[in-house]
Amino acid sequence: MQLPDNLVATEFGEVNVTDQGLTLEVRFTILLEPQGEDAIDWQTGVALDGSFSMLNSYGKHISISHIPESQQKMLERTGVLTWREAGNRRIPQIKDIKWIEELLIYRQEKNIVQEPAREFIRYLASLDADQHTTAIYWSCSNPTQRPHNSVQIIGDFPEHVCSELKITGPDHFGSRTELLPAVQYFADRFVDAEHGMYIFITDGKWRDQIAVKRYTQELASAIAAGKRNHVKFVIIGLGIGISETQMIELDDLEAKVDIWDHKMAADFRDLPRLVRKIWAEPERPNLKVANSGVVRDSNGKTVATYPNHNTQWLPAEISFNMSKSCDFFTLEVPDYNLQIRQTVVLR
Repeated sequence: MQLPDNLVATEFGEVNVTDQGLTLEVRFTILLEPQGEDAIDWQTGVALDGSFSMLNSYGKHISISHIPESQQKMLERTGVLTWREAGNRRIPQIKDIKWIEELLIYRQEKNIVQEPAREFIRYLASLDADQHTTAIYWSCSNPTQRPHNSVQIIGDFPEHVCSELKITGPDHFGSRTELLPAVQYFADRFVDAEHGMYIFITDGKWRDQIAVKRYTQELASAIAAGKRNHVKFVIIGLGIGISETQMIELDDLEAKVDIWDHKMAADFRDLPRLVRKIWAEPERPNLKVANSGVVRDSNGKTVATYPNHNTQWLPAEISFNMSKSCDFFTLEVPDYNLQIRQTVVLR
C-alpha cells in the first residue's frame, strides 16, 4: 500500500507499507539532497506554459463588459465573439487571441499558478549550482519574431526572493504550442553545465513533436560522444487536456542517452511536491543522501542503521521491517540534525 501524499512527511518521496503477516515491510524514498562534497552541482530551470489555454489559470478571465455594444455586434458578425449558455448566464467566447490582447478583455480573478510556482522555483534554486534557478514562459507569442512562438524569460531567481515572485503569465499568450524553442533555450544557454535538469509544465499538447524527437536524438548522440555534458528534461502534464501519448513517446524515445522523463499532476497544487519527488527517482536508490542515519519504530527500537554491510552511507531508498503494533517510525539524520516522524496508518 502506498501512503497518500497528504500523509507523507515533506522530506520523503513515496512511502509503501506491506503487511507481511507478523511484521510490516516499509519502503520509502528520501527527498533530501546530499550536501558538501557529495552534492551534485545541478543547473536548474523551469518552463511554465504560456499558451492561450492557460489564460484562466493565471487568473485572467475573459470579460467584455467594457466594450461598446456596437463593437460587440461587429465581433459577433465576424465570428470572433460567440456565446456559451451556462444555466441563466451567457459566457463570452473569443476565438482570436489577437482581439483579447488588443481590447484587454481580461477580468482578474484567482491566479492558481503563482503560489505553487513560487514554492517549486524556490526549491529548484536551493539545488542549483549558482543558487539561482531560471524560469521562463514557453509557448507564448512574440510579435517581433517569426514564427510568432517563443519563450519569454521571467528571470533567474535566488531562493530568498521566490516568495515575492510575480507569476502572472506572459505578455502575449500563444495560440500555437511548440515545445522545441524552450528545450533549445535551456540546452543552448547552459551548454557548459555539468548536470542540467529542466522541467516543462503543460496543460495540453504541442505541435512540433517530430522536431523535438529529432533534436533529442541529436542531443543524446552528442552526450554519448562526450561532446557535451548530460542533461535531463522532465515534462509534467496538468489536468485532463494533456497528451500523455506525446509524453510517453519522449520518455520511451530510442536514443543513445535517456534524456526525457514525464510526470502527471491533477492540478497546480500537486506541483511543488511532484518537483521534489523528481530528485528521488527509483533509478538512483543508492544515491548518498548523508553519511549516516538511524530508523527507529514507534517503540524506540532500532530497525535500520546506516552505514551497514550493504552500503557505506544513508541512501535515497530505504527498506526495513517492524512490528505490526507500530503506527509510525522515525528517521534520524545527524548530518541535517533532523528527526523525521512518519505514520504508517491511514487516517
